[in-house]
Amino acid sequence: MGQGHPALLLSLSLLLLSSATADDGSAILKLANSITPLPSDWSTKSPNGFCSWRGIKCDSSNTRVTSISLSKLSLSGTLPPEISTLSELQSLTFQDNQLSGAIPSLANLTNLQTILLNTNNFTSISPGFLQGLTSLQTLSVGGNVNLSPWQLTADLAQCASLTTLTANECNLFGSIPDVFESLPSLQNLRLSYNNFTGALPPSFANSGIQNLWLNNQQNGLTGSIEVIGSMTQLAQVWLHKNEFTGPIPDLTECKSIFDLQLRDNQLSGIVPASLVSLPKLVMAMLEIAGGFGYPSILSDGWDDNNACGWAFVTCDADKKNVVTVNLAKQHFAGEDLSIICQARFFKKLVSQ
Repeated sequence: MGQGHPALLLSLSLLLLSSATADDGSAILKLANSITPLPSDWSTKSPNGFCSWRGIKCDSSNTRVTSISLSKLSLSGTLPPEISTLSELQSLTFQDNQLSGAIPSLANLTNLQTILLNTNNFTSISPGFLQGLTSLQTLSVGGNVNLSPWQLTADLAQCASLTTLTANECNLFGSIPDVFESLPSLQNLRLSYNNFTGALPPSFANSGIQNLWLNNQQNGLTGSIEVIGSMTQLAQVWLHKNEFTGPIPDLTECKSIFDLQLRDNQLSGIVPASLVSLPKLVMAMLEIAGGFGYPSILSDGWDDNNACGWAFVTCDADKKNVVTVNLAKQHFAGEDLSIICQARFFKKLVSQ
């Protein structure tokens, strides 16, 4: 097969480049007519010279838009859907403005690495917003308190390069999608102050997440927090103000944790030795509670490291040794506690 005429091929290439440049210019002109106040060097009439406008960066050919950065300019208005046609776009940053309306779909912008739209007044997120964003590294949509309730879908798994996801206080609801085995680079996950429900996703296990913020869910996440014991890269963990139950897992392998917030949950059981060393007297008493399955009347009332101040417990005059543990008529069910009864720390256990 013969090759095409060089002049014809060159003409075709120039035509395609001209068309792409026109599309980028058209999209930027749509944006100019959608926001206010207009940056001083922008135009709403013509896109001529748009690559030199404030906040716009283009590629080396000075024709294709690679970055739009208009943060903290008190902008109002909307983002036009034509932004999705900027196929060379790498960074889109509009944080800390008053933009409203829909966050347009950015699906299949395969060069897009950074999206910062946090702290605005957006009211909705277009369906398929995250589809095909294979290069995305940072996504921040937090602080959009006017968003209609929306869900974080399994489309998130397509963002395989993601390192930071910030979506706090933006009306998310439903379950956290179980897709984290598809996000090997994820280090920072901030989903606080939303309405997530259900359990922690099993795919958290063995992930590389370092900073995990899931605190202050409106109705509360539930179930066990056992999975965090296998998240060995964790450094900061905020799970407070939820409805988690069960024991605190052994965190021996989580050697980098410096900030662990578990308050205001329904956790019960023994605090693992990896976190604190409890007196032997207290450990023996917690074995009793464990034998009964940590009933709430015990887990709520036995909340410090001095067993002699706990409900149902009587100590000697020196407040050093337990004399009696009286759990009669509490209708507890559990294991045979005869071995614990023989411990030298107390003299009598009444559990009938």
